[in-house]
Amino acid sequence: MAQLDSWRHSQRPSQSSFDSLSQALVSAQMLGAFKLFGAALVVVSVVYLFGANWLFLPKIIKLTMAPVLMLLLALISLHTSGLWMSVLHTAAGVMSGLSLAAVGQVYQTGADSFWLFVIWSILLVPWLYRKNLGVYLLLSAVSQTALWLYFDQSNHQIHTLALSSAALFIIQYVLFGRDKASLWVMSIGLVGLSLFAALNYHHQGTWGQQLLWLFIAMVPLGVLVLSKRQVPLMATVLTGVITSLFILVLAYFNVRSFWVYALAAQLWFGLCAWGLYRYFGAHKNKYAMHIPLLAIGGWLSCLFVIFGLITWIDDTYALWGALATIVGLGVLWRGKVAYFRHLGYSSVMIGMGLITLGLSESFELSALGILSLVWLPILGVLYRLRVHWLYLLLHILGWYGALMGYALYLDTMRSSELYGSWGVWSAMVYGLGLMGCVLLMREGVYWRTVSGFILSIAVGFGVMTTLPIGIPPFWSALGLLAILGALLMRLPPSQSLKLSVLGLLAGIGFAPILAVILVFASALSRQDRLMTILSILVGIGLLWLMYYQLSVPFLVKFIIILSSGLLMTIVATVLDERSQHGELEQAGVKDAKA
Repeated sequence: MAQLDSWRHSQRPSQSSFDSLSQALVSAQMLGAFKLFGAALVVVSVVYLFGANWLFLPKIIKLTMAPVLMLLLALISLHTSGLWMSVLHTAAGVMSGLSLAAVGQVYQTGADSFWLFVIWSILLVPWLYRKNLGVYLLLSAVSQTALWLYFDQSNHQIHTLALSSAALFIIQYVLFGRDKASLWVMSIGLVGLSLFAALNYHHQGTWGQQLLWLFIAMVPLGVLVLSKRQVPLMATVLTGVITSLFILVLAYFNVRSFWVYALAAQLWFGLCAWGLYRYFGAHKNKYAMHIPLLAIGGWLSCLFVIFGLITWIDDTYALWGALATIVGLGVLWRGKVAYFRHLGYSSVMIGMGLITLGLSESFELSALGILSLVWLPILGVLYRLRVHWLYLLLHILGWYGALMGYALYLDTMRSSELYGSWGVWSAMVYGLGLMGCVLLMREGVYWRTVSGFILSIAVGFGVMTTLPIGIPPFWSALGLLAILGALLMRLPPSQSLKLSVLGLLAGIGFAPILAVILVFASALSRQDRLMTILSILVGIGLLWLMYYQLSVPFLVKFIIILSSGLLMTIVATVLDERSQHGELEQAGVKDAKA
């Protein structure tokens, strides 16, 4: 335990995360990104204006608009470098595909969509003459879409689709992969395909074919072991391989007992985690490699046990849940061995699941508040018992999922209680996501985990706000606004006043966009290209979702998008000029002293 505490303290950054993030918001890179995003929104507004009037445009404009934009972006990219060049080249690659689509639409060629994506993939290849993650991601998406369209239209056996897709991922990486980010793309794609094959094709093939899927997932693992690259990526691949193999074994034996599933999950993931711990040791950079396996096994076994108990204990869910929770807390209190503490936490989660089920049935509409009163004290007790941070994070996610699932249930029942009190609950639910982020930052874990968690919350709430459940924007963003206020307090008054316009994003219902901006600022300051690209993609998706859902005339929508771009560009320009003026003044003072 003392070793774990010393490791935690050694992992905490010496500088406050809030201070570094505050400076990242006004860094030269972030202000430049604000200008770029503002200009992009202006361009999008113009494109949207043309798109809304597409049927009324002459053919010559329809045919030349996308190629002219592609040429213009290519010429502008000659005067840029780094991220700017990548973004411009990616946009030019998108324009090449739109050019093909415009030709097909104008002349009604009736061309096969498969060949459209094939030609588009070929046109993207020249843009990879130098390292460019944006074009690499675009090529991956377009080429995989072409492959799936081919199998959808042909009579080939469908279970060969995943194998062909995996081969395409590997070939693309061998030909065009030039950095760790492209290795991440290939690895995540292969692991995802292996899980896809295990879930869908376990009944269509021999054990040799199933082992082939595992071999495909292990290809990036071998590359990582030989080149001694990132340990987190290695852990991701190992987790995917072990999970897919577990699914294959259960599907092969066709067991119908939830109790056998629960025992198998505990034993399988426990033994694999023990093997990882024995092989990699407890070095601080590799300490948590076995923890994700324990967590996955624990939660799977909890779900299986809960399903088994539902058919056995009838209506006494809360009583049995309380008993399981007490036993689990006792094991955590007395237990010293990591695996026994893991079993104790699993018992707590079984109890919490049964209590949630029992309260939901007993109190119906008022269960939402009672659930919160039950989960919150248990979270505090788990923290005091020094449970690993990953388990605390999973506990928060379980709480989060229970509240969101119950809210969606009330929405399907059209309950008046949801519309009357959802504002308070939405603030609490969003706060739960932020609680997980703060927990991760405090423990000093790999920052990409924190950023990925924030982006997932942003996506979740971005989608939730499109559903007709009446979330009051201010309440749902209250926690995020508090964090933004804490960040702005660490900046000079002039800068914080101008950046406070970001708070309007959350206040008027665009809280996920603000969360993405904060992650993007931190990614730029750390020069993390992967999270930078992910933030851009998530931001683009949320902006599209937000503007697409606006129930206003197209002209008003055009004005809103145009105004957003102009406002962002103006704020970034003013802040940039002021920061440059401040640097000149500081340089003058230093020269005078000299």
